[in-house]
Amino acid sequence: MNQTVMGLTEVRHKLSDIIKRAYTGKETVVIEKGGLPVVVLLGIGEYEKYLLLKKANELPTYKASVQEKKSIKAGMDEVEAGEFTTLKKLTDELGD
Repeated sequence: MNQTVMGLTEVRHKLSDIIKRAYTGKETVVIEKGGLPVVVLLGIGEYEKYLLLKKANELPTYKASVQEKKSIKAGMDEVEAGEFTTLKKLTDELGD
């Protein structure tokens, strides 16, 4: 998807075409006023994706406790040292 930057005066003259390009998902348009970006025009599909991403980022994240972090580190150290059992070896030992 392309992005176009244009001034407000140009937007006024080409609004119908700009909306069509945004709606079809071909581009987003950053609209400037006085040389500063102030608004973004994008198609509804892109806006819905934005809302989903925004909502996903607002979900609470899990924070591991100090003990959990220590357990994870110990497990990673064991794997790096080769002190682990594969699933195949474990099922063979347990006798499926």
